[in-house]
Amino acid sequence: MSPATTRQQRDDRAQKVIQWQECLTTLPDSIFFELMRMYLGEIKSPFNKQNLIERLGSFLHKEQVKENILLLLSQQDCQIISAIALLEHPTQEILLSFFAGSLSLSELQDKLMNLEERLVIFRNTSNLLPKQQP
Repeated sequence: MSPATTRQQRDDRAQKVIQWQECLTTLPDSIFFELMRMYLGEIKSPFNKQNLIERLGSFLHKEQVKENILLLLSQQDCQIISAIALLEHPTQEILLSFFAGSLSLSELQDKLMNLEERLVIFRNTSNLLPKQQP
């Protein structure tokens, strides 16, 4: 692999981490802190959202945590994750079409929400926000 390719892959991964961090910071406080408590335990104040996100990232990079996450994925979870990777940032409607006949809208929504809560996938909502009018 060429140095340029390796550098590009590192840059792509770094960009995805930044997107993930930005998505977490834009969560409503109640959801953000519930998620942090679920994974990190009790949060002592004073707190800094960015530090909590970094702690969460460190926690998720532990080999045992990664193994546990993988072990808890169902076959259908893996199919949804594969479809998301294959289709590159699909909308819910595209995923529904992709899984037509095997998942209803409510089942797909439940599966996606479950994967999000388990921090397996995340939704980049920045492109879903309404455009600001000047």
